[in-house]
Amino acid sequence: MARIPLCCAQPSSILRRGLLFVALLMAALSVLSLRGAEDVPYSSRWFGPHALPVPPIEEARIGRETLIATRLGSSLLSRRDQSQSLHLSLEIPLLREVISVRAWGCILEHYCISDAWGEQLGVRPEERSGWATSDYYVQARIRLLSERSIHPSIILNTTLKTASSKTASTRRSFDTPGYYFSLELGKDLLVSETLRLRAAAQLGFLCWETGSRRQDDAYMYGLQLSMQWLRLSIRTDLSGYTGWMYRHPRYRADHGDRPITWRMEAALRLSHSLSLTADLERGLRDYPFTLVGLGLRMELPALTPRLVR
Repeated sequence: MARIPLCCAQPSSILRRGLLFVALLMAALSVLSLRGAEDVPYSSRWFGPHALPVPPIEEARIGRETLIATRLGSSLLSRRDQSQSLHLSLEIPLLREVISVRAWGCILEHYCISDAWGEQLGVRPEERSGWATSDYYVQARIRLLSERSIHPSIILNTTLKTASSKTASTRRSFDTPGYYFSLELGKDLLVSETLRLRAAAQLGFLCWETGSRRQDDAYMYGLQLSMQWLRLSIRTDLSGYTGWMYRHPRYRADHGDRPITWRMEAALRLSHSLSLTADLERGLRDYPFTLVGLGLRMELPALTPRLVR
């Protein structure tokens, strides 16, 4: 039988072939998408310590002066993922104690992961050690309610996570956009001439894009206690967030999107505007890291906008 040229084929035949091609293409993309969801979890358990850490609690306070902080950090007790990092944060009050903008991130990290862990993550051998940066965060903070004897202060945080790291292939940062909204509530429990005790809590909603172009959503939570005695201040918190992918049948049971961490930070005021800080962070679930850090925190009145003086 002579073969009918494509130009002479019936329109219905061409349409059927086109629909079959589209169906096969969509099936292939679905398989790839599901494999990506199973094999490359975009969560704190499977990436580096700075990929999507539990958001901090800032005592439900907004400062009076521009504050800049630097920190040198290092991971402990982990042979499979070793990290040394430099962090920078900047907070500028637009209206003292009422409105501020804040930006922070890990600006430089040296990392080294073991071959066994790199093989499990799918990281190429030549990328298992090197230098990286993290995604950065930009935040607006607004005081909704001032603290009084009968109610706490309430701070609204609106935060954007940038896709700026370009290190997803090395599993250091997601390099995908995200955001979160949170409320901080804080109240002094005891105030005297030399001692101040304060409690704070955080509740919020966190969202980030995964590698399969899906979106993981999580609720945030945290409790914090802080103490200030003369020139020494100490604060500790238990915080976390819980996504939905870990419990969905399409994803692996150890997806790792519900980390819980315990933090402690001590700050010693060296002068009116300069403080020395030391901190410890321990992952309790889905955050397989123990981190320590040393830093400096400096108030810069000269950089505080004139509007608030």
